[in-house]
Amino acid sequence: MKENAAIILAVLAFIILCGLSYYLLIIKETPYYSIIDNTQYEKINEREYRYSLVSYQANGKAKRIKFVTTRELIEGAYIKLDVMFLRGVVRWEEVDYNDIPKNAQIKIPKISKSVD
Repeated sequence: MKENAAIILAVLAFIILCGLSYYLLIIKETPYYSIIDNTQYEKINEREYRYSLVSYQANGKAKRIKFVTTRELIEGAYIKLDVMFLRGVVRWEEVDYNDIPKNAQIKIPKISKSVD
C-alpha cells in the first residue's frame, strides 16, 4: 500500500512539474514597455535591425530587452513588448503613453510629439 501511495505521489508531482514548466516556458508572456531610441540598434543586414532597449514591467522593474525587427522603428514611439522566458520577444506593438502602466510611466520619459 505504501509503495502505491509513493508511486501515485511521484506521478502527481511529475504532472504538476510538467504543467508548471509548460506554463512558464510556453504560455506565460510578460509585457514590457519602452520608448524607441534609434541610437540603440544595430543594422544586421538590409532588412533586419537588432534593438537593445531598457524596458519596464508594469511594476517598474527594468530589464534590457533585445529584439529584431524588419525595419527601423519610429524615434520616440512607445512600445509594448510581449516577452517569453525562453523565446524572448514574441510580439511588439506601438502603444499610446497613457496605455503604459503608471509604475512604468514613471521610468519612461514622456515626449511631446509636434505636428509637422
